[in-house]
Amino acid sequence: MKYLMIVMAMLLLAVGAQAGPVSTGFTYQGQLILDDMAVSGLADFQFYLHDAETGGAMVGGGLQYNAVNVDLGVFTVVLDWGSANFDGNERWLEIRVRHPNDPGNTDPFTVLGPRQRLTVVPYAIHALNAGGGGGSGFWTANGSAISNTNSGFVGVGRSTQVTSAEMFGIEGPPNAWGGMYIRSLGGTTSKPFYGYTTDSYTAYHYLNELDGTWQLYNGGNLYFTRAGNLGVGLSAPTSKIEANGIIHSTVGGFKFPDGTVQTTAGGGASSSSELILQDVNLTTTIEMYASDPQGSGSANGSVANFYNANGLNTLELDGGATGGSDFRMRNLAGRTTVQLLSNYTAGGGSLFELSKADGFNSIRMQSHGGFGEATNGPEIQLYNTSGSRSLTLLGDYNGTGESRVIVNVVEITGGSDLSENFDIAAGALAIEPGSVVAIDPASPGNLRLSTEAYDRKVAGIVSGADGVKPGLLMGQKGSVADGDYPVALTGRVYCKVDASFGAIQPGDLLTTSPIPGHAMKVTDHGRAQGAILGKAMTALKAGQGTVLVLVSLQ
Repeated sequence: MKYLMIVMAMLLLAVGAQAGPVSTGFTYQGQLILDDMAVSGLADFQFYLHDAETGGAMVGGGLQYNAVNVDLGVFTVVLDWGSANFDGNERWLEIRVRHPNDPGNTDPFTVLGPRQRLTVVPYAIHALNAGGGGGSGFWTANGSAISNTNSGFVGVGRSTQVTSAEMFGIEGPPNAWGGMYIRSLGGTTSKPFYGYTTDSYTAYHYLNELDGTWQLYNGGNLYFTRAGNLGVGLSAPTSKIEANGIIHSTVGGFKFPDGTVQTTAGGGASSSSELILQDVNLTTTIEMYASDPQGSGSANGSVANFYNANGLNTLELDGGATGGSDFRMRNLAGRTTVQLLSNYTAGGGSLFELSKADGFNSIRMQSHGGFGEATNGPEIQLYNTSGSRSLTLLGDYNGTGESRVIVNVVEITGGSDLSENFDIAAGALAIEPGSVVAIDPASPGNLRLSTEAYDRKVAGIVSGADGVKPGLLMGQKGSVADGDYPVALTGRVYCKVDASFGAIQPGDLLTTSPIPGHAMKVTDHGRAQGAILGKAMTALKAGQGTVLVLVSLQ
């Protein structure tokens, strides 16, 4: 026996009897032929959704329909896999049939071939599922027009507003051009525009295809030509700025290429070229002087002052107030809170200061002395909340060429011991972090691995074992007080120990052992005088290992 499936139609999306969102199901109709005869009666069907005509992967699970009426070969079912399985890629339908109908659901199904390719009608599911699609009810079609009467925010590329008043927004790609064009084609009469309207006023701007002029209309007109000219009430300006009317300077006048400022029709301003800008309330917002005869800076150079809405001078730029350029920022109380001087008079170096709101120092930095001990080098000072200096960093302390840190408390978070650099004589065993070392009698100032029990020449433990690093490292480069190995003199450090001379418990005193580089528990306290490394802080019951030691040489 051989089944033959003839596809009759894949009909429109299934719609409910009542008004509402469109369903994701679609009607499938086919004709079932068995041995060249149309089937009639009840049959069971299974439907599977695949991503390829043969092979591939199944993307939609089996839908089974039992006791489907087949009339002269024709049957109809509604298939619904939801919207997630229709993502824009092709889909193929695999059909399995069992005829006659088996109420016990035990007989096998026969796979019909080939798979049926789903065409565009089911992909209305994907269109409905797209954001703001017809299924959401946001968009309405009226002839060739589509409208959205949603009263909320509409975003392209984003779903959040920049401000609560925003109704429409576009999100561009990061670190790249992003935006929107309004395109109008059709020759010299094209004028793509963007407009604004309220109950009483209308304003808009547009690009004129005739000559490339960009025009802003708001009762009067501004014209920006392709040549870079601006016309105020003038559509074809020939100068960079050209106005059809009076250009009014309320104060300050006009500055000319030679640096002079014209304040009246009869002549220029004073000997100093100047520029003063005011807001609509005639409050000065910016004043600039080429050689300041009346501003707040020095008469030796140019000055620019910037004022806030209350008329306070909050920013000052001086071209030569102290023999070099100065930069000052002031708070609402008129106090200078940020100051940068390129040639500080006290020491001939640059100065940077940050102050609190009350004007007292918080941070001071100077490149060449002048307000502390570093009279010949750089200096950094930090102040506490009461205005007292709490930290000083000196690059050349009193001209000695040495740096110095002056501070009340030093807190170190990168290590837990005080170490000093030593050179250690090479031996049969490698020097490792955690090794116990002793004074080398054959090499003054240097150390070697300890090799004997209760050695009074013991010097310390090589720092750095088990990830515990030195917190403070001392040494003097180019002298005998230098070396390649940090030896812990005090603090906490992991030490190599041998528990075969006695199990070690926290609190036990440790001394050198006959095992090279290893410590052991003190059992002969008479011999231990002068050979004690410190106290164990962790235990080791047997064998060799590492123990955390509180170093205290005795």
